[in-house]
Amino acid sequence: MNQDRLWPKLAAVFVVTLAGYLAVYHFIESQRTRHSPWNVSFAADQQGDVTLEIREQSLQLGPVQIRLPAAAKNGIVLKTNVLFDSPQPFPYPTPIGECVFADLTFLPGTVVLKVGATDIQMLPKSLTIGTNALPWSGTRSLVVVSNVIQTAH
Repeated sequence: MNQDRLWPKLAAVFVVTLAGYLAVYHFIESQRTRHSPWNVSFAADQQGDVTLEIREQSLQLGPVQIRLPAAAKNGIVLKTNVLFDSPQPFPYPTPIGECVFADLTFLPGTVVLKVGATDIQMLPKSLTIGTNALPWSGTRSLVVVSNVIQTAH
């Protein structure tokens, strides 16, 4: 094959491949971030009662308020908001408890928190507290005592 005709063909293949790669990359990235991340507000009072408020704005999940009596050990009063929007090596500490698993490839993703002895798993289809799966259904308040869920009044 003639060397003069090979380079333009290779350059054309390279440009088409690069354009295809960039188009697919931007499409996947837009799908990955089209929903908002989990937004969790952590609060603790002097008695050690912990309150988590979970919401996800774009899918209109929550707010769900979960109260865990005597889950905090240090008695420090705090209120902190955490967005689960960027991957980190897990487990990692949260203001109260720790994040033991997070798959944030496609937001909102899956996040599992361990607060005291209770595991709280946030999925787009359901909220799991301990071994209890609850469908997302608007605003509600829950109290968890020894992994038993009660509706707060």
